[in-house]
Amino acid sequence: MPLQLMDACSLFHGLTPEQCNLLQEMMKERKITAGEVIFEQGDPATSMYIVIHGMIAVRHKPYEEPWLDVAEIQEDGIFGWSAVLGHQRYTSSAIALVDSSLIAINGYQLRSLCLQRPDMGVILLERLATAIADLYQSTQLHIIRMLNNEMEYNEIDGGRRKAHD
Repeated sequence: MPLQLMDACSLFHGLTPEQCNLLQEMMKERKITAGEVIFEQGDPATSMYIVIHGMIAVRHKPYEEPWLDVAEIQEDGIFGWSAVLGHQRYTSSAIALVDSSLIAINGYQLRSLCLQRPDMGVILLERLATAIADLYQSTQLHIIRMLNNEMEYNEIDGGRRKAHD
């Protein structure tokens, strides 16, 4: 993977060339077409992804409920972090909204590297925690907007659904 792709990712800013070389060994660039499913909720969590170009929808399906779009991940955004946190399965699905270019990082290898190289591990895990916190905040706002829209719809329509909904 070219170093200029890594330079475009805030997760890797400030790492030494040696550290970047160690990370490159566990990365693959992936080109995804609009509508393509990257992973499904419940699939084995193997890779974390960084968006180089494009937009990805993260969707979650609660038990017996319809799918919820919980986040849209754009350039420099991270998703699929369950793989790095050691979870066995993805807790959501990820689908490309437009043609996209991603970096896929093997979660097991990244966890192992963070344990072997605590100097890198601290930097990467702090940045990952920040990215997760930002996504969580964005997800909360997205869900609040959805609920507000639903409440407004029910107030206007009296809760009656039209046949085409």
